[in-house]
Amino acid sequence: MTLCFFSFILVGCFSSNQKFFRQAETFFSQKKYQEAAEQYEKYLIKNFDVTQRRVAYLRLAALYHWFLHNYEKAVFYYQLFQQLSEDSEEIIRAQKSIADIYYTNLKEFEKAISSYQKILLQGQFKSDMKANILLSIGGCFNSIKQFDKARQEYIKILDLTPDRETKERAQYLIATTYFFENDFKKAIEQYGAYLEEYPYGRFSEKAMMNSAKAYEENGDLKEALRAYDKILTRNPTQAVAKSKLDQVKRRYQVRGL
Repeated sequence: MTLCFFSFILVGCFSSNQKFFRQAETFFSQKKYQEAAEQYEKYLIKNFDVTQRRVAYLRLAALYHWFLHNYEKAVFYYQLFQQLSEDSEEIIRAQKSIADIYYTNLKEFEKAISSYQKILLQGQFKSDMKANILLSIGGCFNSIKQFDKARQEYIKILDLTPDRETKERAQYLIATTYFFENDFKKAIEQYGAYLEEYPYGRFSEKAMMNSAKAYEENGDLKEALRAYDKILTRNPTQAVAKSKLDQVKRRYQVRGL
């Protein structure tokens, strides 16, 4: 009798728990994300099946990450998911999500750097994925004004064989780290190298503009004029370049050059 009663209680709890899960799925499909999260969390209270808990942890992590923007809770559930997962690729994706949250959402750049670096220590990756992680590490170092370290990460990308778009971004960012450091001579050189390889690339106008500013900062007004003029030849509606060209012309005239 006692055994039957105990079995009845277990079945009742399981059925109740499944109700929470189904309700959570329904709320999610209706875009009622807060209600969905609450039902998944109720589901976890009495469900001890590892596989089912893993699914619920990942659902909650995604909900708090992408829809409810509670990033601390998202990190918490990604971490719980990692502890139960036996799939190395799933674990790495969860770790990267945590690192991305630290970088993009919480602006905790040191934690993000550490998290990305731990991922890279775990083994071999496709070059595109590794390049993407290196870009993020470089972005973190830029955010804390450690431009030399950022540059080292971008240079590593050029030694890989990533897609052309990623390689282009890395080369532009290398030049930009010199610009941020006020090493204008080196910045001009690196922007020139970028523009030689990607004359009409995604960042070509920004590279031309920063080159012009670098010439101006270096006191080379003649080259600055030429650089701003090149930008306007390509894009006559570039208001910033037109304004800067007029300013440099006035400075040039004051100097009597």
